[in-house]
Amino acid sequence: MSSPPALTMFTPRGSAVGAVPTSLHDLSREQLIELVHKLKRDCDLMRKERDQLATSLDAEEEQISNRLMRKVNELRAEKELLAQQVEIEGEKIATGLQRQVTALRQEKVDLENELEAEEESITNRLGRQISELTARNQALQLQLDRALATIAASSSSADHAVGHDDKKARRDE
Repeated sequence: MSSPPALTMFTPRGSAVGAVPTSLHDLSREQLIELVHKLKRDCDLMRKERDQLATSLDAEEEQISNRLMRKVNELRAEKELLAQQVEIEGEKIATGLQRQVTALRQEKVDLENELEAEEESITNRLGRQISELTARNQALQLQLDRALATIAASSSSADHAVGHDDKKARRDE
C-alpha cells in the first residue's frame, strides 16, 4: 500500500497555523479532529468573506447604478431645459422677425402712399402749368391774329391809298 499524498494546507487570511504535518498518518485522532474543526472554521471564514465581498460588490454595483441613473436623469433634465430654451429663443427670434416684416410692410405702404401723393402733386402742377401755357399760347395767338389782321387791314388801306394815289398821279399826268 502506498501512503496518502502529503497534506498541503491553505491558510485563509487572519488564521494562524502551527506546524504543518507532512502526512495525515503522522497525526493523531485528536489532531485530525482538531484539523477538521480548523478547516471547517477556515471554510466558514472564507464563506463569510465571500458573502461579505458579494454583499460589498452588490452594494458598490447599486451605488454605481444609482450614480449613473442620477447622471442620466440630470442629463435628460438638462437636455429638456436646453430644448425649452432653444424653443423660447426661436420664438423670440421669430417674433422679432415678424415685427420687422410688419414694420417693413408698413414702411412700404407708407412710401407707396407718399409716392402716389407726390406723383399726384406733380401731375396736378404740370396740368396747371400746361393749362396756363395753353391759355397764354391762345392769348398770344389771338394777339398775333389781331396784329396780323390790323397789319393786313392797314396794308390793304395803304395799298388802296397807294393805288388811289397812283390813279390820281396817272390822271394828273
